[in-house]
Amino acid sequence: PMSLYVAGAVLKGGNCDSEYIKTSIEHLILYNQNLEDCHESWLGGFDEHYKEEMRYYALAVLANSLQLLSSHGVKMHLVIHSEKWLGNNGLLFALISKLTHAEKRPHNAYQAMRCLNTIFGVSPKARARGIELGAQAWLVLSRRIGRSSHALLEEESDSAMKTLTGAPVRPSLISRLHSI
Repeated sequence: PMSLYVAGAVLKGGNCDSEYIKTSIEHLILYNQNLEDCHESWLGGFDEHYKEEMRYYALAVLANSLQLLSSHGVKMHLVIHSEKWLGNNGLLFALISKLTHAEKRPHNAYQAMRCLNTIFGVSPKARARGIELGAQAWLVLSRRIGRSSHALLEEESDSAMKTLTGAPVRPSLISRLHSI
């Protein structure tokens, strides 16, 4: 179906148009609130409100694409296990960092949590990397914020916590998680 093709284009790129869509979504998710690090000239003409809306929609498109491909049994390991995803400043790190702003931007945190749930569900390597990046502490925070103000965020946080609970936590990381 067409939806699988589009979801694949969002994650994998490919031809010129697909690569542009993939790169645009990645940039909106990866770069900071002011997009200072983003050298994409097309973003310069938008005020912060619209940049924030574009970021939300980029998260939603990524979450929908991940969930669709996962539900159809598409193997995403080649994409997710790349440096772009699991590297020190990769997409996994960016998605987890969206949780740090859950109180201020609960809708963005919810979309990021949807992405994380799918990624953690299909990849033990991504789960382990998420634990290294301190995801558990931010999941707890997101769950608490969700409980008080965003029921869907709470549900996604519960689901992610259950997924990560099965992943082994090294003792050296436990003290790191408590310090966050």
